[in-house]
Amino acid sequence: MTEDNKPTREQREETRNTQLEILKSKPLKNFVIASAGRDKARYGEIGEQATHAGYAEALSNPDEYLGSMTSNAFLGAEQEAGELYGGAVTPLHLLKTAKAFYFGGINKIKVSDILGLMGSEVSEDTISSSQKDMYMEDFKVDNEETYNKLITAYVQSIEMTGVGKAIAESGKSLAGNLERILTQKDK
Repeated sequence: MTEDNKPTREQREETRNTQLEILKSKPLKNFVIASAGRDKARYGEIGEQATHAGYAEALSNPDEYLGSMTSNAFLGAEQEAGELYGGAVTPLHLLKTAKAFYFGGINKIKVSDILGLMGSEVSEDTISSSQKDMYMEDFKVDNEETYNKLITAYVQSIEMTGVGKAIAESGKSLAGNLERILTQKDK
């Protein structure tokens, strides 16, 4: 930290790199997508069903970020209950916690990182090259309206693309399992 309590350039870059790793965590992203897939008004029943496979895979093969988030959820529940081994953590609680954890540090990365994660480019007229090099928290101060639109577009991109891919994979699995489906006896 500097004298005025601001992080140094090196500290900001370290935080940025950690947050980028979190945003690239497949298990954590699968939880975020499963959370989005539960929106029946947007994706119907199939969204929830299709995203469950990624959720189950993430539970079976968590990385350090999903593991950390899960541990914190259980320890937080203990703290809320005021007793060791107390409290309750449900799958829905984990999905909500994962979404908050996943997007929670988004202000610590740069505008160019968000654009890169989305696979998008925008003109210099929309976001200047100096703005693209800004950390999101600084960009928010510089241009709050565009910041809000960018955050909304990023979240929607992650959720819609993730749920869409899960639905497509679910459809492909039907074709791949057709023999079993056709020969299965009705109960």
